[in-house]
Amino acid sequence: NFRKAVSLATDRKTIAEKIFNGLVEPSAVPAPASAWWYNAKAAEALAFDLDKAKAYLAKSRYASGAEFELLYSSQGYLLDVGDAALFIQASLARLGIKVKLQPLETGQLIEQVFAGNQTSVLMAVIGPSDPTFIIRGIYTPNQVMTRSSGYSSERLNTLLADSFRVDDEPSLGPILAEMQAILAEDSPSTWIGAIHS
Repeated sequence: NFRKAVSLATDRKTIAEKIFNGLVEPSAVPAPASAWWYNAKAAEALAFDLDKAKAYLAKSRYASGAEFELLYSSQGYLLDVGDAALFIQASLARLGIKVKLQPLETGQLIEQVFAGNQTSVLMAVIGPSDPTFIIRGIYTPNQVMTRSSGYSSERLNTLLADSFRVDDEPSLGPILAEMQAILAEDSPSTWIGAIHS
């Protein structure tokens, strides 16, 4: 419930348009909104809504507020995320969530992420156009960022394996849609959007 509250309190549209100047396409799920595999229903479930965020926070074990550290790169790596970190800090403060910002050099940040030594991190992640690449790298066992997410879902792993057995959009579409729905429901991460290429 807490992670979902954080996701619902994230104004992706403002971050994408005003802070990243349109370089990011807002999306609450790990898929660009313009992609054929994008699950709009799953993304809409995490659309910016402070009232819903407050309701989820009230149902969490941090109902009276929380405090956590947010690591981010002090250098512009793919995107300069410093202003977005400040915006997120201010947004979550409206819910009584205190975010301590911790800038690190990019190499140090990546080292901490790969080791899973952080509570949260704001960073740009990119990959090839394969719709499963980012999901596989962050949320499945024995991958480079698995320690970072701390997330595991047997159903997601099964769907990922299923996605490798098909290569046509009509067969792959429902699998990818369900993967996004699981990630929206479980909210192991707060997605801001996809970087325009």
